[in-house]
Amino acid sequence: MLKSQVRTIYLEKRKNISSEEKLKLDDAILTEFKKLDFSLVKCIHLFLPILQKQEFNTIILLDFIRATYPHIEIVIPKTNMENETMEGVRFTTLSDLVKNKWGILEPISHETIDPQMIDLMIIPLLAFDQQGNRVGYGKGFYDRYLTKCKKDVIKIGISYFEPVMAISDCNEQDQKLTMCISPTQNYFFGV
Repeated sequence: MLKSQVRTIYLEKRKNISSEEKLKLDDAILTEFKKLDFSLVKCIHLFLPILQKQEFNTIILLDFIRATYPHIEIVIPKTNMENETMEGVRFTTLSDLVKNKWGILEPISHETIDPQMIDLMIIPLLAFDQQGNRVGYGKGFYDRYLTKCKKDVIKIGISYFEPVMAISDCNEQDQKLTMCISPTQNYFFGV
């Protein structure tokens, strides 16, 4: 399938998830996330959910990391929609966040973190395929930001759905996932 087809189908599928089902899916993904080995991780970049788009509630991952691995530094994105860039900013507290005009929670403070410091990046997506390609909203923020990160940064997608067979129009700018977490299992890709 083409990215545009995947985007249309999975935006609709996600929109049709009930509140009750979404809570169950979020809990199942948290269970799968807890199976990961964080022993070598010092810094995690974590997206914050756009609630009106029914995104996975990454706040539960943030809470888990802070409670279980307090030594891990958490970085969250701050976007610049005018030039379509993104930077990682040190997370302090939820009260330090405000919604921007697109409904995305972002930090008020602005302590930027060098992308080379990030060991693991949790990346939003609408869908992914069996080769580790992902489809996001189509602006390329994460693909561009990942080029600034170290080569071995772990790239984790989170999906409510199982992978599609193949996304046919990927290109060399598209950054493949290292793995993707779904409610039923963790998928690993030979990237």
